[in-house]
Amino acid sequence: MRRKRFLLVFSTLLLILGYVLFWRHSEEESHVEIAADGQDFANLVKDDDFPDIPNTTLTPTTTEEHHPGLPQALEIFIIMTNMKTRSNLGPNFHRFFTSLTEFASKPINLHIICDQDSKKYLTSYSNSTDFFQSKVPIKLLYYNAKESFEKARDVVMAMKPHFSSASGSYYSDDLFFLSLGLHQISSLNQVLLLDIDIQFRADVVLLFQFFELFNDDQMFGLAPELSPVYKHVLYKYLNKLKENPQKIGEPDIEDGYSGFNSGVVLLDLEKMRLSAFYETLVSTDSVNELSVEFEFKGHLGDQDFFTLMGIKSPELIFKLPCAWNRQMCQWWREHGYADVFDRYFACEGKVKIYHANCNSSIPQK
Repeated sequence: MRRKRFLLVFSTLLLILGYVLFWRHSEEESHVEIAADGQDFANLVKDDDFPDIPNTTLTPTTTEEHHPGLPQALEIFIIMTNMKTRSNLGPNFHRFFTSLTEFASKPINLHIICDQDSKKYLTSYSNSTDFFQSKVPIKLLYYNAKESFEKARDVVMAMKPHFSSASGSYYSDDLFFLSLGLHQISSLNQVLLLDIDIQFRADVVLLFQFFELFNDDQMFGLAPELSPVYKHVLYKYLNKLKENPQKIGEPDIEDGYSGFNSGVVLLDLEKMRLSAFYETLVSTDSVNELSVEFEFKGHLGDQDFFTLMGIKSPELIFKLPCAWNRQMCQWWREHGYADVFDRYFACEGKVKIYHANCNSSIPQK
């Protein structure tokens, strides 16, 4: 009897010990997964004026359970700062978010480079009905804007003297060059960087599929600029050309080169990190030489550099169809180019993304 009682007590203790060990192991694994998913956030959010607000994961009502880290998700970056001075930022984000999630068919990790005010807004938005009505799981990952800039400082400072507007204007912001140094901020591989003044009319998965068409050299995917801005900015260089086989400054729809627009950018960050040529291309000396060669003084941030890259090193850029960045700005129609504007503005095919640049309107569905 005593032997049976001893065996029963011993077996019970073993079961309890096994349960405790299993629970502790599961808890440790859970913390490791969360830390890995939030690695960039943990490294970037350190200063006192950027209070710690946890990352937000959305799992819509569904019978299918998703991994909390969304490991098979699409990696999408946006930049949001200066909400106090940019009254349209909140409405733009709402339009961007609701259209993105309306059509998306895969989970999304939304990486947001932001300041304190923008993060407060986004945290509030993540508790809204619109957020929880998403058809796909969304995870928000926040990056401190100041520390993001510091990680890409060398690239940003190389660009600013040549591709910035007057100090204090919209495009003078350091963050308009972060696309060119995003490989120094994130350890991800293939990502999409978007302006938030856009509206999706198609599944973002289709946009990511263009990565499969990149050749070994191509690191970026951009759609053409749909205005004559680079015909205007490059006029000194174009006036000196005896021949123009690339048709630089001419409308894209006429097989010309109108430059690129950076409202929608596919980036292969791994290729950028591994390329010694790219590292040289974005160095201060190289950017200075490029600007001198093309007698170029721009004002549109990273897209100015992408446009010069497309002339000098076109092998690095995959050209997206204009329907994936259908810009609506018509500012140049009223500023000296009314006679030719429609040739630049033309875009064939069903629109997948509308881009309300320069505060323009987007057609109703």
